Order: sequence, then C-alpha cells, then structure tokens
Amino acid sequence: MEGFRLVALVTLLFEILGTVHCQQVLSTENDICRFFKDGVLLRKPGFCHIGIKCENFKSTTAIECEKDQFYNRNTNECEKTSSDKYCATACTSKTQGYIADTKNCQGWYNCKGSTTVSFGSCASNLVFNVNEGMCDYPENYSCKKKFSFCDVVPNSVPFLHETNCAGYYECVKDKLVEQSCEYGNYFDVETGTCIPRNKVNCAKYPIPDEVCGNKKTCN
Repeated sequence: MEGFRLVALVTLLFEILGTVHCQQVLSTENDICRFFKDGVLLRKPGFCHIGIKCENFKSTTAIECEKDQFYNRNTNECEKTSSDKYCATACTSKTQGYIADTKNCQGWYNCKGSTTVSFGSCASNLVFNVNEGMCDYPENYSCKKKFSFCDVVPNSVPFLHETNCAGYYECVKDKLVEQSCEYGNYFDVETGTCIPRNKVNCAKYPIPDEVCGNKKTCN
C-alpha cells in the first residue's frame, strides 16, 4: 500500500511539473519571443486573429486578420474557421449574457446559450470584470490568463528550454515534446539549433568571459 501511495505521489508531482513547463502566464512583461530565434512566426498569446514575428527576442505584429477570422499558426494565413480548441468560442449551452474571454483579460462574449451574439474587447487599460459583467479598472478586478506553448507555437519549431541547456522544446502534433541535443552540444536560441556548448552562453551554466574557446577572443 505504501509503495502504491509513493508511485501515485510521484506521478502527481510529474503531472504538476509538466503543467508548469507547458504553461506561461499571459503578460506583456514576459515576451514569448525570448524563447525563439529571429524570424519565427507565432500566434499572439491571448488572441486568435493576430500573428506575431520575433525580432531581437521581441514580438511585433506580422499579420492581423479580420476580427471574425482566425490566424492559422501552422500556415500563417487567415481563415474563416479554426479547429484549435484554444480559439473555440467561450459560449456553451449553459452560458447566458456577458462572459469573459478564456484567452485574455480584456475580451468578452455576449452569449445566448452556445450562440455567440457578439464579442469584443475592453480598452487596453481595462479588464473584463466577470462579477460585474462589464469592463473595469484592473485595481477593481484581478485577472491572470495562462496559455500553453502549443496553443500559439507552430508544430516542428524548436525553442528554448530555460532550465536545460542541452535540451529544447518542440510542438509535435500540437503536443509539447522535450528534445535533447547530442552530447557536447547546447541549444542556441539565436540560431534555433544545437551547436557546440563552448559557443553557447547558457543562463544555467554561463561561460565566464575570461575562458578561451567561447565567443570572446583570447589574446
């Protein structure tokens, strides 16, 4: 019995850690492009009609579809429908009236059962207050939204693993998969590839500036 409890506890711990790794808090302070090389196109976290481009680890708007269209993160095109669960309407058979968007703090839907009567967003300095059913100031209603990487990242695009220098992530069939570089290599976010580790300044194991063989030239 004790062995069974231990196995169950370990399994639960791995599930919790997996959730932490898979999700990021939606915040303008934490730009998702810090994980990607220049030129990568992503869906903007919290929005289904906007595509962003990563440049110098910062995101810029690359394409903005019509409000009733969807940005396809794998084809980089605007489409009339989306099969992604992330972009599914928040309206269900049990919803009535104004409800919050599940993707971002400004968004709202006006629902009549599973039918979306209308939808929109509050001003950029406001959030949708679920309790009041209206746009409100952030100090009056605390809101934090999370997204999973594979809700916004195209399949087969490698990106930074912040706690493993020799590892990286990819979305494979919309599922987050941890990959490993060959022995002696680290993942280089600037190129999006695995290269010799003496050429990568990994945050977990930073290379001292005075060591020969790194990017600094030794005299």
